[in-house]
Amino acid sequence: SASSDFPPRPVITSSAPNMLRRSGAPTAGEGGVKDMPSNDGKEDTTGKPKFSRQATFIPNIDQLGQCDASELKDQTGEAINFFGSERTPAALIAGSAVAMIFAFPLQDKETLDVGFAKRMYLVLSTSAFCHSLIAVFASSLAIVRLMSRRHNPMARDPLVMMMRETPLYFMAVRAHFLTAIFAFTFALSVRMWAEYGPRAPVFARGLVCTVGSSLAYMTALYNMTLVHFDSFLHLWYCYLRQLLDRVLIRRPRVGKPSGFMSVVAAVLAVVAMYDLTTILREYVTLSSLARAAQQAMDMSPEVP
Repeated sequence: SASSDFPPRPVITSSAPNMLRRSGAPTAGEGGVKDMPSNDGKEDTTGKPKFSRQATFIPNIDQLGQCDASELKDQTGEAINFFGSERTPAALIAGSAVAMIFAFPLQDKETLDVGFAKRMYLVLSTSAFCHSLIAVFASSLAIVRLMSRRHNPMARDPLVMMMRETPLYFMAVRAHFLTAIFAFTFALSVRMWAEYGPRAPVFARGLVCTVGSSLAYMTALYNMTLVHFDSFLHLWYCYLRQLLDRVLIRRPRVGKPSGFMSVVAAVLAVVAMYDLTTILREYVTLSSLARAAQQAMDMSPEVP
């Protein structure tokens, strides 16, 4: 059925717990974030504190009353430097991804395996270009937003200030930039396997494993050095919840609500994912049927 093609849409309630707080995060009494009680006025029979939707999507927001005034300073310059440092490599990946998209053209007479590899390569290259382009765009918007000086620049460190004043831009840059790196690296691995696999499968496997090892190690380093999130997937989860907050809440706590173009972007993304996965799934099915037919022919007795 059509409904089984997509995962169920998350349901957000007004008393949803703060999903972005890590298990080891300090409490309000330890100098951390103060829990915001729910506005519905209902008591929780479990004895656990309830949280409002306003506190759900922003992890570790710095409250000015949670530290000494001597620890606070203007973090605008550091935040601008961060977004600028993310924008440059993202632009380089976007330029390289554009060249990769047209470097491996499709041909009429191709085997199923090669056709599948080329299409997977094109999907990953296009994904790397789109994610890096969004990272560049979000970085530019964040820099302009910070230069307008319409925010509270005082915080203990730049990360706290960015997560408090520009959470959507910060998570957008991090999520899309890292995803662009992963998609770019994965596309190179697919290209290596498609180019060298038929002639030198052992050599191609060594190249792919080398790139895969680097990709896995980068993921491990990222997961080991996180501050506000538990993992790379948790970063995407928080980012999507922040976007959903802008759609469902007409007056979000941080920033403005999303407009009509956000809905258009979501619809186009869903259509693109459906079309691309349908094509790739068809190639996988045809390839499996071809292998099964070949095995049946090899096992059948020869006719004299």
